[in-house]
Amino acid sequence: MPKYPYLNDDTPFDASSLNTRFDTLSLALNTLNPDAIAERALNPVHIPSLVGNVVTAETPSARVDTPGHVGSPIGVIGSFASTTLDSPQLPFSSGYYVTLSDALTLTRSSLTPDVPTALMVFANAEVKDFEGIELIESYGSVYGITLNEYTWDATVVLVCESSTGTRSTLYRTARQVSPRVTIGSFRNMESDEANRIPMGPLRDMPGNRTGGPSVFQFDHKTYQDVAIRTVITATDLTEMGLADIKTIHLGFLSGNKRDYRVQRANITALPLVAEVL
Repeated sequence: MPKYPYLNDDTPFDASSLNTRFDTLSLALNTLNPDAIAERALNPVHIPSLVGNVVTAETPSARVDTPGHVGSPIGVIGSFASTTLDSPQLPFSSGYYVTLSDALTLTRSSLTPDVPTALMVFANAEVKDFEGIELIESYGSVYGITLNEYTWDATVVLVCESSTGTRSTLYRTARQVSPRVTIGSFRNMESDEANRIPMGPLRDMPGNRTGGPSVFQFDHKTYQDVAIRTVITATDLTEMGLADIKTIHLGFLSGNKRDYRVQRANITALPLVAEVL
């Protein structure tokens, strides 16, 4: 079907111009074969395919943290060797990475018109809770726990891997969350940040251990979903020093070197067969 002559700045808007466009459209419609307008006949000739081979991975939905399921959550994050985005921890478990069907350079030529030029990535990870929490006590009384929103964090970022195994962090995808916890009133207005006690009071629930209160009596779990949405292009690969992209990882670290645990996660990669500016 010939290209329809749309209006542009140099096209006169008069009867002759309109007749020319209508005549062109009429001739194009009259030459269509019946199968071109049959049910389910639309194809890349009429509507370009913008999405290539979609690849997705997720953690098994049945494996969640419940009292009757020992061993959950999956993907336990241990002590961090680094606080920088250059070397996040990469759990090699289902859902924390996805491997493309083919390694992509995200460039194409007139000889390869169907090669994707961009990769749209949707990723989610759930930060469950933090570890290493201690009670804050003074003169035999418990005022809170050390977990707070000022010096505790969990950071999630995408790490791209080439077909040769070279890995590089896509810095702009870094997402950082603080604990989503109950803020107490005790000394919460202190001007000196070091003296603030952001956690308290004790929750009204059983749980005292032998010898006194426990951190588990506080609302210490965070359960935060961290979402990453981005489009990776050939320019990104060049800046990361990668010749192509084969695998996408979820990387975990903490700017304050805090230990935490994550559970459900997923990554979906959509190769885009379209020019992305």
